[in-house]
Amino acid sequence: EMRCHCRPETAAWGGRNGAIIGDNAYRQMAGVEDRAGNLRRAIVAYSEALRYYTPDVSPLKYAMAQANLGIAYKELGDRQAAVACWREAEKYFRQMDMVEDAARMLEWIKDAEL
Repeated sequence: EMRCHCRPETAAWGGRNGAIIGDNAYRQMAGVEDRAGNLRRAIVAYSEALRYYTPDVSPLKYAMAQANLGIAYKELGDRQAAVACWREAEKYFRQMDMVEDAARMLEWIKDAEL
């Protein structure tokens, strides 16, 4: 079972038992101190996770990490990078027939492109 809060500002993707993909701690800390630094560390952590969570090995974890990476980019103010990540996540959510999650990515893309 996967869950996600509905807004990218507060989203934290997780799987069974609340496992978080990548490192949401940096993103969460960004609201408390050194916002930009912690968001950059989150981006590094998600990018590193994507070295292991490839579409061939783990498409679900790959899509979740892409979604989280997009959130971190959006919070850092890089909407173009966020949209690219969310497009990639949407593609794999759709391939796995996870239409609700794919639709959420499209909503975030639409909101970011306004």
